Amino acid sequence: MSVFTSKNAITSEEITKTRSLLKEAHDKVRDLSHQLIPSLLARFGLYFSLKDLCEKNSNSVIQFKYSSSVDDKTRYKDAFEMKMYFIIAELFNNIIKHSEATLAQINIEEKEGKLIIHIEDNGKGFNNVKFNSKEGFGLNQIRARINNIHGEIKIISSENNGTKIKIKTPIIYKS
Repeated sequence: MSVFTSKNAITSEEITKTRSLLKEAHDKVRDLSHQLIPSLLARFGLYFSLKDLCEKNSNSVIQFKYSSSVDDKTRYKDAFEMKMYFIIAELFNNIIKHSEATLAQINIEEKEGKLIIHIEDNGKGFNNVKFNSKEGFGLNQIRARINNIHGEIKIISSENNGTKIKIKTPIIYKS
């Protein structure tokens, strides 16, 4: 990116085209990765794959903690598990990229036929009012995926106070 700010004779049109190509490549890679089914999800279900996702994303900068009141043997329909997994993976990606958090926690529970997911981080947070007027492509896709399964998402954040996310969706159990 330093090439873009150097004094080379690069036109703004070239910069715009290059940025557009980079964004398109990024989006395609993300879409392809979302199409791949993690083997742990297919074999053991949402409970174990989310636990694994927390472990894989934890490092020296940020810890992801997982808790669930759902029985670890509970299985949902494959398509439902995949959708929920990729929604949560995208939210984790947003936490890693934008929050500057050192701790993120996810809690899963079932209540009155709904799967309820709470995700909370101790990051820098953001101004909800400003953010809602210019949501990014990733969050718009998450909202669309949740709406597609007749769920709802609520995001509460304020500057310097982290972010809390609540997802509530009807459960689709495996037959």
